[in-house]
Amino acid sequence: MKVAAVVALIAGAIAFLVVVLGNNTAYYRTADEALEVEAGTRFRLEGIVVDGSVDEGDDEVDFVVESKCVQIDVHHSGNEPELFQEGIPVVLEGEWAQGKELYRSDRIVIRHTEEYSDEERQRAEADEACDERASR
Repeated sequence: MKVAAVVALIAGAIAFLVVVLGNNTAYYRTADEALEVEAGTRFRLEGIVVDGSVDEGDDEVDFVVESKCVQIDVHHSGNEPELFQEGIPVVLEGEWAQGKELYRSDRIVIRHTEEYSDEERQRAEADEACDERASR
């Protein structure tokens, strides 16, 4: 009887850790990859905030993120971080709304370090190239 109780307790603890760690290690998708995610599925979205796209309201903000020439409209409910601004990489938590025409976010995480990594710098340069092609 005691052995069964210990086994059940250990199994419960393992199940709890799998659920908690699974939620905390959710993979994020770049804007170009996010189009593959089904509507109604919560996921993290990474992209660079497009210059000139931020429209702030009371406890909400609308903006556009971009990655590899794919832009996604975002509606964020709640306060945004102090460092939130145009031209920076962000990771958002939320899901698709209105099919896949709008991403509804309830959390913004600023991706920053003292120096951007080579990968982030290359991504930013690729996004700038998209902007240059679009303006021609």
